[in-house]
Formats: sequence, C-alpha cells, structure tokens
Amino acid sequence: MTDPQTGRDGRLLIDGDRATLAFERRLPFPIDVVWAAITDPAQRCRWFGETTIDAREGGLIDMVADGPPLCRNENG
Repeated sequence: MTDPQTGRDGRLLIDGDRATLAFERRLPFPIDVVWAAITDPAQRCRWFGETTIDAREGGLIDMVADGPPLCRNENG
C-alpha cells in the first residue's frame, strides 16, 4: 500500500498469524508535541480526528478522519 501523502510504500511485516503495515514519516515538530498527539486524546483529535485506542496487545485503533492532519504552521 502506498501512503497518499508521501507517495512511499509501507512495509508489510508478517509474524505468524499477525500482520503489521508500517509507514515512516518525518514530522516538522518537536518530539514532545508528536508524543502528545499520540498519547493525549485531545491532541490526538486535533491531529487525526476522532480516535479510540484500546492500548493493549491486540487492541484496536479506530480513527475517523474529519479533515487533513494538523498543518505545519500550527503548534501542538
């Protein structure tokens, strides 16, 4: 699968009956801002739209995009 924003292909990793599709992207933000976007539900909503994360092994991530990701010029 190709990432529509970068045009790069993802990596498909298969381990037994589990498959992971991974994309790598460099973001123009400090690491603490990116970490908050992943771990803080309010920040995650600003970056990705409505999300629900079941943070456990085998948990699901549901994301409902309601627009493009956070603009480059916005801060955290």
